[in-house]
Amino acid sequence: MIKNIGIIHDEMHPLLNKIAERITAQGSTVQFIHYTELTFGLDVTNCLNELDAIYLDRMGELTRSYSTQLALLPSLQKLNNNIPIVNDPVHYTVARNKALTAQLLKDHGVSAPNTAIVYSLSQIDDLAGAQQHNKFIVKSILGCCADDVYIYPDEINRAPISAMLARDGMAIMQIFIERRNRYIWRIDVVDGKVIICNQRFAYNADDELPLCNGNRGGYDVFLNPGDLPEPIYKLAVETVQILGLIVAGVDLVETDDGQIYVIEVNPEPDITLDKYEFPDAIADYLIKL
Repeated sequence: MIKNIGIIHDEMHPLLNKIAERITAQGSTVQFIHYTELTFGLDVTNCLNELDAIYLDRMGELTRSYSTQLALLPSLQKLNNNIPIVNDPVHYTVARNKALTAQLLKDHGVSAPNTAIVYSLSQIDDLAGAQQHNKFIVKSILGCCADDVYIYPDEINRAPISAMLARDGMAIMQIFIERRNRYIWRIDVVDGKVIICNQRFAYNADDELPLCNGNRGGYDVFLNPGDLPEPIYKLAVETVQILGLIVAGVDLVETDDGQIYVIEVNPEPDITLDKYEFPDAIADYLIKL
């Protein structure tokens, strides 16, 4: 049976192209819809006519602060005539907000760094002063691609943190998980299964700016999902399910004594190099719907 799949997006990127290629290769069709057509278009409902399923990608990412787009997402559910959306807008909104994600994971007993919402540098100073033996990460509640992530205390970072607070009104502050290894686990999940997993190593050798991100000069080491340590596999899948997502990339770190923490969850992860298993799995799920 031929399906017509809608992809709601902001900027185009390789993951979306690969999803579309897989869908068309399976004999179905793809309709790309820019999110502004849903929020500011004159005839919004026509954008969704004849669709069998919708893939919801990142919205407004290039602005770095896009609460308006997120607030408008629930309107999708009123317009879609019960068309299934991946990921569901309500769950996507929570997962896109790092503060809401941290609270939900805490409520479900998932191991994650202690997190506080902060509104000012003085509040950050007070929290850091109360736990002087710890380092902290201060980051945007809506950040992406390792942008707006700062080590604290660090005098150099006071100005950019202040600018971030002025822009967004708030940020989150987390205890930095100390460890000798210089990587994070990145686990990409579709429909309860790990599809792609890798270790993302930092580009630097110290903690000055611990960006474990392949697009920041670091490098990735890929594993077969079947070779992934079972506790990491189970925690990644459980985290995605708690957030009510179908598609997500989970970032985890492992301490020197083996404790695993969920750092964040990305409800619209991107494609990694030439690993097409991930977009293929998303496309197959959409066609199945």
